[in-house]
Amino acid sequence: MTGGYKAEFGHASGGVINVVTRGGTNDWHGGLSAFYRSSAFDSNDVPNTSKGAPFLNRWDPTAYFGGPIWKDKVFFFGSAERILESRDLNFVFDPTLPKALTDFEAPFNKHSLTHDTRTRAKLDENINAHRVTEQVNYTNTHVTDFLPLLASINLPDTRQNFDSRTLMVGLSDLWTIGSSANTWIVNSYFQYRANPSRTSPAHPESGIPNNLFNRFDTYDSGDLFGNLGQVSFGPGYNSFVFYQKYISVGSNIGRQFGPHNLKFGWDYQNTKVDGAEPNNFFTQLFATEADFTQFGPIDSGLNLITLQAGPTPQDNQVHLRNNYNGLFAQDDWKIARKFTLNLGLRWDYDTRFPNKTDFSPRAGVAWNVAQKTVISASFGVFYDQFRAGVARDVPGFGGANIQRERLLSFPRLFYGNPTILTAYFQTLGRPTVCVAHSQTDAQIGGAPCPNPFPPPTTIGTTYYGIDHLNSVVAPGHAPIPANSVVNMGNVQQLTGYTPNQFLQAADAAIANFAGTDTLDFPTVPANYWTWDPFGNLTTIVGINGTAGLVPITVDPNFKVPYTRNFHAGVQQGIGSDMVFTLDYYHKDIVNVLTVRATNLAFEARMPGHANELVAGTGPKKIESFGPWGAGTYDGFTIGFQKRMSRRFTVQANYTFTHAIDDVLNSNLTSEIQSGSGVNFLALAGLSDSFVGRVPLVTDVNTGQTNANGPFISSNNNPVPKAGTFYNGATIDKGPSDLSLNHTFLAHGIVQLPWTVEISSIFRAQSGFHYTRGPNGGPDFDGDGLFNGEGLSFAGQGAQYARNINTAPTFVNIDMRVAKRFNIREHVKAQVLFEFFNLFNKGNTAALQGLEGTSPAFGSTVQYLPGREGQIGLRIEF
Repeated sequence: MTGGYKAEFGHASGGVINVVTRGGTNDWHGGLSAFYRSSAFDSNDVPNTSKGAPFLNRWDPTAYFGGPIWKDKVFFFGSAERILESRDLNFVFDPTLPKALTDFEAPFNKHSLTHDTRTRAKLDENINAHRVTEQVNYTNTHVTDFLPLLASINLPDTRQNFDSRTLMVGLSDLWTIGSSANTWIVNSYFQYRANPSRTSPAHPESGIPNNLFNRFDTYDSGDLFGNLGQVSFGPGYNSFVFYQKYISVGSNIGRQFGPHNLKFGWDYQNTKVDGAEPNNFFTQLFATEADFTQFGPIDSGLNLITLQAGPTPQDNQVHLRNNYNGLFAQDDWKIARKFTLNLGLRWDYDTRFPNKTDFSPRAGVAWNVAQKTVISASFGVFYDQFRAGVARDVPGFGGANIQRERLLSFPRLFYGNPTILTAYFQTLGRPTVCVAHSQTDAQIGGAPCPNPFPPPTTIGTTYYGIDHLNSVVAPGHAPIPANSVVNMGNVQQLTGYTPNQFLQAADAAIANFAGTDTLDFPTVPANYWTWDPFGNLTTIVGINGTAGLVPITVDPNFKVPYTRNFHAGVQQGIGSDMVFTLDYYHKDIVNVLTVRATNLAFEARMPGHANELVAGTGPKKIESFGPWGAGTYDGFTIGFQKRMSRRFTVQANYTFTHAIDDVLNSNLTSEIQSGSGVNFLALAGLSDSFVGRVPLVTDVNTGQTNANGPFISSNNNPVPKAGTFYNGATIDKGPSDLSLNHTFLAHGIVQLPWTVEISSIFRAQSGFHYTRGPNGGPDFDGDGLFNGEGLSFAGQGAQYARNINTAPTFVNIDMRVAKRFNIREHVKAQVLFEFFNLFNKGNTAALQGLEGTSPAFGSTVQYLPGREGQIGLRIEF
């Protein structure tokens, strides 16, 4: 053992897992088992709740059977399992939500149902020098009303149904060539995998739009997002189906030449993925709870609407094609009796990737220093593979060509605005009308738009009162009543204008939009107003560019991600049944793929220059999928293992890790397609898109320059020192999303008299990392994307550094008690009683990461399941 993966393992930059499956023997054996879980055995781990344990009813029967079809020649093994589960999600309505919303959502708060079938059959044949194996695996999964625990602000009608089938057919042949003194060992394989899947809203009857409701208690809170928190409801997408097919073929050949064990091999995989992306309808509602109760989700406040779909139905189609080839050569060289060296080289190539020189050297050494002491070390490069995740939304890879349209709607004209959103958009250079929260035109008295992030204290554009558009009526017609809903259906009755006439008159009513800021907003865009899908007054041009432009392109400098791995360890045996291990692991993670705007000018981050592009790169941002991220991992592990002797076995490990990266979202596509949509891939990309030499810039509001050092601009964006090289990704540098600094794991088995056995698994680990987000904050690079992070730069805002906060510690213990009965000589039974989370520890699943809202920052908003019990019966013959 050299402690590292040899060259025969590749096409992955993470772990490599080999699974050895059970096969038949020369005797017929089989078994039956059934496990049952019920909420009668369970407890609720949510603090301060009078609700009992969430409902749970789960059956898990299994049967398996194997033996000789032709003794010593042909063997069979087969198994089948069926899981039936009805589970009440660990979900509790926030008691502060508007009653109208909880009453609407209550009928959708149903149990999550899981129907899962798993079958397998295997044949092994000994045919002369060949050991041939054929396998068939089939799974069929149907889950309804599923919601990830991390989606803590999602209400029941956002849940989804998931259907998936997987068929795997495999054939392998292990055979020898030559005489016993000159034997070549050949291993060849073929595998076919088909995986159709369908994702659909669990409750389409609730209405298709997904609404992120920013909850306010007053019009004048001064917040961007809701000071009472956020809640998400509505599915937001239509059903979509994907069909994945993979054909894998490979062969390797090896032979012992004295101290050398040589092996050469080839791997091939054909990938074919067909499907269609859904259309997404996503809205952000900014409203007071009182208005929500009175007017409902469509008319209660400002609506920021994002519509996403292909220009034609064909553009929604996904057709991914890739052919992978891998070649390797390796040598296990036993230099001395106690010293082994492994050397190897691997080449990986995916036809969809432009890189053709991905060579991976591997080296490892194992030194048996003493009878029970082994020192090992290894180094290797591991390239990643073509994945369907983001590729399905990159047309350059064969993905969907999704376009977006964004609207900012005013259902009650300028009434009902509790957010600083309109003023915030103006600081980004958007020609968005600046609308008051509770003041009329007379109360404003001609004052300019206030700056939400001074200096300066005002923006200079016109500040419109809440009643400004209510006087837009035909000659002789009465003004529109205050706080009225105005839409295409009633506008003629309320104003005397047809819908088109009202739009023209409303355009004229904001002709003085620019105010004194004629430099940034020299003219009012033509045809400023239109009607949204709900029939409400909306603007397209007023927020043009505030979301990432899709489709995502493949960057010309695209590179395949890879890791450089190093390991060193020592293993020390004690006595005949105990082993201590000490290991150190280091990984450099290179070319992590994410999204950034590659043609965004550095000046875009400065006041008055939002969305400014590099000259000569066209009129739109180029959102490129490319190798913009990087990271490092260091891990130190101490382990102890005692093999079964004296009626007990135990194993324990402690791991310390230090994992750092600059990837804002560890799973770039997490919930994208079935939530806010492909448009938000860019939002999950880099906070700061600029990479290059920093130019000299001046803040027009303060006169400050970056000639002598970095500073934070008046619109709260980072400005590095002029002339220095700046990689914007580094502003997101921090602990990895998946990093757990400390982990202790122990498990053991104790055999008691009367054939009773007790086993347990104990795990204690640091909480997950998370970031503090301000309620309103900077845009970082001026691309119009607010990513929810605060700015930690130039010695300021340390509390907003990415993932600097840590959730509460996770502690869990599972336990099993089993009693074996010898019914007959070849028939045995076992009764089992199991507990998961034995001590009902309330472990955190999700936290409030937004400050200045409710519940308070750092509060637990979702818990992992509490104690669950399970009984089982197993019969073997």
